[in-house]
Amino acid sequence: MKNLLFSLILCLPILMFAQKNDELYKQASEFYDKNDYQKAFPLFEKIIAENPDDKDALLKNAVCKKELGMTEQAIVGFRKCLKLDSSLYKAWYYLGATYTDDLNKHKQALQCFQHCIDLIPKDSPELSFPYYGMGKAMFGSNNFKEAIDWFDKSIEKKADFYASYFNRGLCKDALQDFEGAEKDYSESIKLNPSFPDAWFNRALCKTEMKNFKNAIKDFNKVIELVPNHFEAYYGRAIVKSALKQYKSALDDYTKAIEINPKYADAYFERGSAKLEMKNLKGAIEDFSKAIEMQNDDPDYYFERGFAYFEIKNFKNSEIDLSKAIELDPEFAEAYYERSLARNALGNLDGACVDYKKAIDMGVEIEKHAKKPNCFY
Repeated sequence: MKNLLFSLILCLPILMFAQKNDELYKQASEFYDKNDYQKAFPLFEKIIAENPDDKDALLKNAVCKKELGMTEQAIVGFRKCLKLDSSLYKAWYYLGATYTDDLNKHKQALQCFQHCIDLIPKDSPELSFPYYGMGKAMFGSNNFKEAIDWFDKSIEKKADFYASYFNRGLCKDALQDFEGAEKDYSESIKLNPSFPDAWFNRALCKTEMKNFKNAIKDFNKVIELVPNHFEAYYGRAIVKSALKQYKSALDDYTKAIEINPKYADAYFERGSAKLEMKNLKGAIEDFSKAIEMQNDDPDYYFERGFAYFEIKNFKNSEIDLSKAIELDPEFAEAYYERSLARNALGNLDGACVDYKKAIDMGVEIEKHAKKPNCFY
């Protein structure tokens, strides 16, 4: 009886530890399943400290690190899993995803996804995931048609995988198949209505196809889902400008700038809207702000040069248009506008050289009311 009691006492700490470890694992897994990687990560760390060869904890901990931006540590974790067991197909999958998503190492990613494919039975719907990974790696390598083939395979294995539809839409977008892309984004939305990226990209497709009213509806949905989505405000403003709703567009450009004050294109487009509304001083201020942030865009200088011309500041107009030409020597309209600025400054020879250059480059002069004093 005494020996039996002694044995039970010896076993008690082991049993208590196992119970405690199970509870810790359960808690960590609950956070993990909710995608709360920040809370799951330190718990998995504790589990691994007690049991360094716990493959499941190692794998989930590495996923947490990937999602938290700890890329190199995540790779170490996935490789440790594979060193313990090279048949862990999920470790191959997540290692490939880390290479393609976080490091743009698409060749290495393809190798990892192929290992994963080789380990999964051919009739398993689980193949959808490495097929999807292959598609993403191909997309990252700009092999859009090959990527579509892989996303097709992924969808064939798992017809309700919204991410495959979305990424296939991205490929079609890149190939300028906007109608096909719109259909894929719509299917992604049908499967996951709270996925803002699908709404946003579908709005962009509709914008490309000049389906402006429905594009606005999609941008509205993005803003409903993500109130601080500055690109959605910007996109909606672009559409409103195309519809000549400049006042409403200004509000959206301003909101985009409020959310992201370093958004140079928003200042530029707001300046363009102000130009349309004949607010020339406000337009120049916005163009100047855009140039302050990004001084290598010829369109920024061109539009400010045009605005300067309209307020009869011909010298600054010539300077800006010359800068636009310096940045883009094939900018035909800039030669035409500079010819007008030079003409106004009394530089007739320079004006005529620019005017001829613009004609030679294909500017349709008959569409322009103003012409320099040249005899051709």
